[in-house]
Amino acid sequence: MSDKTARTHTHVSNRAKNRATVERKPVFKSVLDNPFHVRWPSIPVNLQNLCLARLVSILDGVSETIEKKLSSRKKGLEEKGHELAVSLDSGIDPGHTAFPPSGGEGPVTPSTVPITAPDGKKCPTILQHLSIGINEVTRKLEAQVQASRNFITLSSSDTALPPQVVPSHIAWVFICRTDIDPPILIDHIPHLVAACNAALLHASAKRNFSPIRLVTLPKGSELSLATALGLRRAAALAVDCHAPGLAILEDVIPSVDIVSAPWLVPHGTHRQLIPTHIKQTRTSAPKDMKAAKEHRAIARTAAKAEAKKRRQASALQDKQKKVVLSTPVDIVADAEGD
Repeated sequence: MSDKTARTHTHVSNRAKNRATVERKPVFKSVLDNPFHVRWPSIPVNLQNLCLARLVSILDGVSETIEKKLSSRKKGLEEKGHELAVSLDSGIDPGHTAFPPSGGEGPVTPSTVPITAPDGKKCPTILQHLSIGINEVTRKLEAQVQASRNFITLSSSDTALPPQVVPSHIAWVFICRTDIDPPILIDHIPHLVAACNAALLHASAKRNFSPIRLVTLPKGSELSLATALGLRRAAALAVDCHAPGLAILEDVIPSVDIVSAPWLVPHGTHRQLIPTHIKQTRTSAPKDMKAAKEHRAIARTAAKAEAKKRRQASALQDKQKKVVLSTPVDIVADAEGD
């Protein structure tokens, strides 16, 4: 139902001030929608709440690990800052004491979190199978689409090329759609998921791959998801197919529609035509069309006359300049002598 709701745009046109003197009436114009648009799956609110609850249960223990990692890193940075202050006071080169060597710790992501926590305890296994954040999920989906392509490399030597690293395939993508502002930040997610599903469908003849399920979570789920992860914000989350605990989501699979694009379906499979969608755009038109046309014709004639007048004035100025420049110097001198 959300796809059929009307959107009202109240932006004032840049040309509205030129037509303020003409009385206008509202009219509606029909516009064809873009057919290459992948829509978000329609998921009931109760199913969204169920997916959120089960996802939070899968992430049990992750928040403690990430919080300990962040606190340990913050403490290390404070110690390094103290060492830097001491070294500056004593005149020692801070390059050997204050900063970590090249290749040190970067942003805390699932790939940088170690297997063991700072307190020596083992980290949850699920942490190694997560992609957190819009950018991280986007990179993961793009890498999966890139890995599904068949590259042909021509080489004159007999040396074997290194094998291509295939990333683990994503099974679920959870998006806090109603909590993201502006929504254009995640408009590309359905298209990437559809591209991945098309690639998986093409490769299903060789290997058995299940499509990626895209799930939109209810309003206010970003706070619950961020709390379960121990982060300040978490608007998107991707879970790969090897993550433990995904069995509790199997009964939800039949209720989640597969995001696909008919123009990406491989040849030889059933293709579904996209239904035509006509949008109604609200605009305005003059009440008296005949008077508006006459007024427009008068204004156009006046504009042409004004432009002609400017061109004539400019041509006259150019002609006067040419006359002054073409006057010989000796004639001017003789005139002064007389």
